[in-house]
Amino acid sequence: MKYIRLLIVFIVVVAGDAKEARGQGKFKYNFNSENGLPSNHVYNIIEDKFGYLWFTTPKGIVKYSGYDFRFFGLPDGLSTEDNWELFEDKKGRIWLGSNSEEIGYLYHNSYHKAILENISTEIFPQHMHSFNNGIMFCSPFINKTTSYQICIEENDTIRKLNFAENLIPSAGSTIPAYMRHYPLPYISERNQFGLIDNKFVYACTIQKNKIILQKKISIRDTTFFKKVYSYPYITICDITLFYQYTPKIAMFYVVNLTNGITSTVNIENFVGKEKIEHVYLEKTLKKQNYFYIITKNKILKFDPDSPLHPKQIFNIDSFRQSPEMYGSDIKVFFQSTFWGSIIGSNTTGADALLHFENHFKKEKQLKLPDFKYVGAIADVSAFWWNNSNSTLAQIDSNLNVKFSTHKNIGAIASILPYAKDTFYAVGPDLHSTQWFLTKLNRFIPSNIDTISKTIHKIFRRGKDQLVILDTRYYYDLKFTPNGTRRNQTDAGKYFDMVYDSLSESYLAYNAFKISVHGIHDSIFSRSQIHKLELERIDRIIVDNKYGNIFIKGSTGNEFKLISCNLKTFFHVELFHNYNMKGAEVSIYNNTLIVAGRFGVLFCKILGLNKLSNPIVYENIKNINYKNIYDVQVSWNKLLLNTDKGFYTVTIPSDSADYCQKPARHDFKIILQNNNNIHPISANDTIIVDQHDNRIQFDIINAAGNGKLQFFYKLAPSHDWNQLNSNELTLPREMRPGVYYKMLLKFNDDIWKSNATELTIYITPYWWQTLFQNVLFWIVVSIIFISIIISIVVITKRSVNAKNEKKTLQQEMELKSVYSQINPHFIFNTLNTALYFIKKRKVDEAYDHVSKFSKLLRAYIKSSRSKYISIGDEVNNLNNYIQLQQTRFEDKFTYEIIVDDDIDISRTKIPALLLQPIVENAIDHGLFHKNTVGHLKIEFKKIPLSNEIQCVVDDNGIGRKEGKILSAGSLVKAESYGDSLIKDLVTIFNKYENSGINIQYFDKEAPETGTTVLIAIKNPYHEK
Repeated sequence: MKYIRLLIVFIVVVAGDAKEARGQGKFKYNFNSENGLPSNHVYNIIEDKFGYLWFTTPKGIVKYSGYDFRFFGLPDGLSTEDNWELFEDKKGRIWLGSNSEEIGYLYHNSYHKAILENISTEIFPQHMHSFNNGIMFCSPFINKTTSYQICIEENDTIRKLNFAENLIPSAGSTIPAYMRHYPLPYISERNQFGLIDNKFVYACTIQKNKIILQKKISIRDTTFFKKVYSYPYITICDITLFYQYTPKIAMFYVVNLTNGITSTVNIENFVGKEKIEHVYLEKTLKKQNYFYIITKNKILKFDPDSPLHPKQIFNIDSFRQSPEMYGSDIKVFFQSTFWGSIIGSNTTGADALLHFENHFKKEKQLKLPDFKYVGAIADVSAFWWNNSNSTLAQIDSNLNVKFSTHKNIGAIASILPYAKDTFYAVGPDLHSTQWFLTKLNRFIPSNIDTISKTIHKIFRRGKDQLVILDTRYYYDLKFTPNGTRRNQTDAGKYFDMVYDSLSESYLAYNAFKISVHGIHDSIFSRSQIHKLELERIDRIIVDNKYGNIFIKGSTGNEFKLISCNLKTFFHVELFHNYNMKGAEVSIYNNTLIVAGRFGVLFCKILGLNKLSNPIVYENIKNINYKNIYDVQVSWNKLLLNTDKGFYTVTIPSDSADYCQKPARHDFKIILQNNNNIHPISANDTIIVDQHDNRIQFDIINAAGNGKLQFFYKLAPSHDWNQLNSNELTLPREMRPGVYYKMLLKFNDDIWKSNATELTIYITPYWWQTLFQNVLFWIVVSIIFISIIISIVVITKRSVNAKNEKKTLQQEMELKSVYSQINPHFIFNTLNTALYFIKKRKVDEAYDHVSKFSKLLRAYIKSSRSKYISIGDEVNNLNNYIQLQQTRFEDKFTYEIIVDDDIDISRTKIPALLLQPIVENAIDHGLFHKNTVGHLKIEFKKIPLSNEIQCVVDDNGIGRKEGKILSAGSLVKAESYGDSLIKDLVTIFNKYENSGINIQYFDKEAPETGTTVLIAIKNPYHEK
């Protein structure tokens, strides 16, 4: 069994004489059919480096991808009446040539006109070939048909070549009249080509824009030239010159430009008495180009390296679309590994010879318009019903048809076999068409009561039992001698039902729900159907041998066939490369059969979730049909009712065929971005310019059919996005300099590609590259850091200068205050010592002076620093208060309390702030009290505000009484101490931002005394 192979070159290896390729098993495809080429006259055809086919017609140039013809109108100034030259150079430019005053090329689907530098006459470009990075061609002078000029192109500028003196001294810049043959069909890799006159062949090369003679080869058989027309044909391939004698002569001449060997080739040995009609040389950029000799009914393929024997012979009957087409009509013939054998003519346009076996047999005797398949007696008879004329067609195994008309039958929806010659028939409307039991083509009304208005499905269960499904119910009917007995069950508006004999269950379903009725009833809702990756259900098929369930359905616009397990929701998509839209699915003799627009697919069922490789009989380019209306499976055949009539397809039975993998068609992905066009394949990296983030895709697919659709998704997304056209604008979130993974897939009306993974890279600007980005930020950072350092240095200097001035001023002011505090304190303490001496209390005076000296040293130390720790301040206060207690002979008691939350060693307050306040409390409050007084000092921490509060509380006589009792000297002293405290607070609040606030509270009767609250909002914390 041969697999379908689309457009594959039919190569016959020649050992001696070539064997004839008769085209057996091949199929012709005409490009002009179904709105294809705009003309039946094709001048030239080429295949470009990407795989597109280019056609020249009288109406313009056409580009073909396998899906659509892209028409390019004729550029102004180019003639439509001449045989156009069509050639692709090494730069991918498609050059056009005609009898005109200009020449140009198509590049990126735009026409570009070349500049004619030293050519003033009308040109007729012929035999274009690549030369260096440009092209080279010859052109006859139109007014002097026997004289030619040779032209080359560089940088879109065309100029004539001059002839060196060693070749033709008097020739000037043209080939003289006696060199009257086409001089330049091909340039070899060594820039070697040949010129010919009636005596010699000149082997020439090009040096510095001049034609130089390398060798002169004498033609031995000069008598041949007397039979030559004015315009014979020359073909040069590599180092061999093929000279074709004029048509109507079955011979051509071979000249080797390197060794000078000449020989004559007589093709009568291969084509009999047929004469040469035309010679065509493949003009592609590949190293080896074949040439073809075309006769009336044959095409001979020659290898330039061994031109004495044809490599292959084709029969034109294989290509002939009409009886009137002969070799004289053929203008172009070449073979492509992608497109197959291509032929262009002036009668039928362009044709391709597809090399595959067509398994679809047209059954012309079956003329059943508007008939619908309604059932069969397995492999015995099949029934087709025409509702418009109430005609039943019965087809036997030999495809013979018997018709019977039944006017009393409104319609038949389904027929089931009952016995050998007996079957059940049911109509869609039981009000007008009852159930019938028929025998020998006679319909007998049955005794079944009217059940429903609309019947969807009928099938047999056992010998005398039927199951019927309508829009709402399904019925289980048992035939008895006295009529029928029925059981009615709600089916929930299902449109079809299948029977699973292994589980003895019915599966009723509609587009969104499946209901299982049997030993265990269950319902699968719409959300559960989504677990099978389906949005709609079209058809369910049950394999009653292994228990496989096959569901044909769709998701969006995508139609597919899956094999699934409804209990576990395990599912696998089958045959994902084929579009299942409109496909008919059935099982026959343990073979899963799918018939659709793509063709017919067969797959053996080997077990539960086990299938063989599929065998696919493809309907290439809708050659056989476009739509299938109905399918019948009988007699190991498929009978297809299509828009082009009835076809039969034999079901393959050879198990070896199912072991081979099916053929896959080659296709090419073409990408265009920023005026760059190139083919891509899986895992390629696509470089995209930021100036143009649009990517255009195109698919070249020789088997393309219908409308092409494009889908993509970017990792890590799982959702496919469909393009409205073939252009994708990259999302803005894709950043330059980052590699992104993209998946592409393509669908047409019959084919779905596998996903192709690509890497997208958006070219960053120079400042967006990693190196430049790092370098840029390094430079910016250096500049920024330099600026910051400069600012910091300048600011630091300025701040330091200000701080120095501020500190100096602060220290001077503090020293001024401390200089006043210390003498005041010393004066009061010495007075106490004098008091003890006066009272002759020597020991007390000694002890007092000793304590005083220690305290004095502590105060002198404190006065040198702005801050003192609370711990040191408590010690100083203890010493001071004890001295005062000695002075006033224990006239008061005291206590100092510090909160546990205060770190007394690290928390500091302004030095010498509390001593004057404590001194005022003792001297002006407690001293004048008649009873023993009490002094209380507390240090509190306010957590929420980070504030230290110092409370000095006494129960003395109070400030008012103190003022009354004080004498003049004492008033002065009190005012003097208060002013010192105010000065100290002002300095710290101004320079240190300490936030010191002092409040005095006089106690109300019966209590006496004063409470002083010193709040320090920003105490100094030593680290």
